[in-house]
Amino acid sequence: SQYFGDLTDPALPDDGAGNEIRCLIAHQVLSGIEQHIDYFPYATQGNGVNFGNLDDTSRFRSCSVSSSTRALWCGGKTPSYVNAISYVEIMTTGNSDDFGDLMNTAAGAASGMSPTRGVIAGGIVSVSPTVDFTSTMSFITMASKGNSTRFGNLSFTGGYGDGGSSSTRALFAGGYDQGNARNQQRISAVTIASGGNAINFGDLHIGKAWNWGAGTQSRGFFGGGNAFPSQDHYNIIEYVSMNSGGQALDFGDMIAGAYAAAGITNAHGGLGGF
Repeated sequence: SQYFGDLTDPALPDDGAGNEIRCLIAHQVLSGIEQHIDYFPYATQGNGVNFGNLDDTSRFRSCSVSSSTRALWCGGKTPSYVNAISYVEIMTTGNSDDFGDLMNTAAGAASGMSPTRGVIAGGIVSVSPTVDFTSTMSFITMASKGNSTRFGNLSFTGGYGDGGSSSTRALFAGGYDQGNARNQQRISAVTIASGGNAINFGDLHIGKAWNWGAGTQSRGFFGGGNAFPSQDHYNIIEYVSMNSGGQALDFGDMIAGAYAAAGITNAHGGLGGF
């Protein structure tokens, strides 16, 4: 990777969203919980510009999905776990509006999208009396406001991974597996147009959590992350072919090891036609 610019502050970001022109990043935690959104154009290097705020409340550990027109942030913590879905129109600026609710509270979930649907997978659903993760996947139709609907189940119960998608397939990789008390190495796949449980697609080089994911019509990319709960951060970027399962291959390195970073491309599954 190469240096592109800076966000408006050094907060850990939530997930990235955008279309073929703009990238949007909703912020997470700096000295407190942030709620503002940055944007920048892909075509020219430079710093992020203020877009607006998540209007419902300050929250973090949301996941995002986006179409060619809308960006949505789903779930998160306030620090209470929430099920709110907020959205903005990508080519405008301003505060987000309410879209609907997830079928369950979730923070640290993974996500993928087609031009019409967004899929939200896994995450933490509660911390009292114990920390509980979920394997539930749900979906929303991005063009029409409303609550998410059950899609199926991940191949493990956990969170802190991320997804990359083409217009037909979403891949979910990495994350913490609560059932086996270890970080995930596997990559799971779903066909976005048809609900159902995730199936095994392949493997990352190593198990990791807090990695980022991004996709195009031909490739899925996964990078960064850490050896949760340790603070050993990774800088490797891996890729797979969207159309054939298998072991991830080395793509290159990030300019620094980092976890909880945001990833997005200008040719992801929510756009179609690339």
